[in-house]
Amino acid sequence: MHVHPISTFRLFQEGHLLRNSIAIFALTTLFYFIGAELRLVHELSLFWPLNGVMAGGFARYVWLNRLHYYAISYVAMLVYDAITTEWGLVSLVINFSNMMFIVTVALLVVRDKRLGKNKYEPVSALRLFNYCLIAALLCAIVGAIGSVSIDSLDFWPLLADWFSEQFSTGVLIVPLTVMLLDIDYFKSINDNYGHECGDKVLSVFARHIQKIVGDKGLVARMGGEEFAVAVPSVNPVDGLLMAEKIRKGVELQPFTWQQKTLYLTVSIGVGSGRASYRTLTDDFNKLMVEADTCLYRSKKDGRNRTSTMRYGEEVV
Repeated sequence: MHVHPISTFRLFQEGHLLRNSIAIFALTTLFYFIGAELRLVHELSLFWPLNGVMAGGFARYVWLNRLHYYAISYVAMLVYDAITTEWGLVSLVINFSNMMFIVTVALLVVRDKRLGKNKYEPVSALRLFNYCLIAALLCAIVGAIGSVSIDSLDFWPLLADWFSEQFSTGVLIVPLTVMLLDIDYFKSINDNYGHECGDKVLSVFARHIQKIVGDKGLVARMGGEEFAVAVPSVNPVDGLLMAEKIRKGVELQPFTWQQKTLYLTVSIGVGSGRASYRTLTDDFNKLMVEADTCLYRSKKDGRNRTSTMRYGEEVV
């Protein structure tokens, strides 16, 4: 009687580069999907715990701790984001910080295994907690440094955001500025010079806004002489400066119609806050209400000014 040994399936096998690469790519994609889509409650996702699981996988098989295997995991994250999100270059920073967490925890655990420090489980658990804390801090530092040019915020506020908000929710939180602009006394232009002139004014005004905003945000006509501007990844100060640039540009640029020179002014209300990609519509609507309130104050206080709740008084 012959006893045939039962072969045990192993997802990873030492020396099998292609097999291991495919497995890492598939697992990263699966965990990324689970972490991004499944939430225990709205404020708590499974995203960052699964980064810890990925780190455990690399630590379990010492021979997986190679640059090319980590690179495959990173590429899988980028591919998933490219297909399911519109983050663009921001994805490079987010996922590089993910890999910083995974690599740090994995290498520290592997180091302990080599030194024989994992004999007592309670001690190992405490050490693992410290490793995760160190990795989270390094991850936050990398993310904050990489986001300075993207978010237009100083390093320390970004570090706090990366270490607290993003690590607890799994959702990227970004600044968002919303503006409402209303051309002053536009009705008198239509009444005195005709609707053709009014249409030309709207066209020139829209081009002026679009030129300043560029590809940083979106410009839309809300109706009549009112326009809206939404600019993500711009902090309150930069948003206010952009609004003032629009206002001053309109004030200083004469408009010619049938050999007559007209000077226009605009009143602006600015709403600034923070938004996530999952609640972007709700966040945008809240800032629209804030911008509308500030626009009303600009018009009430004499027009040709920018108002914001952020600083308690308008900028003239």
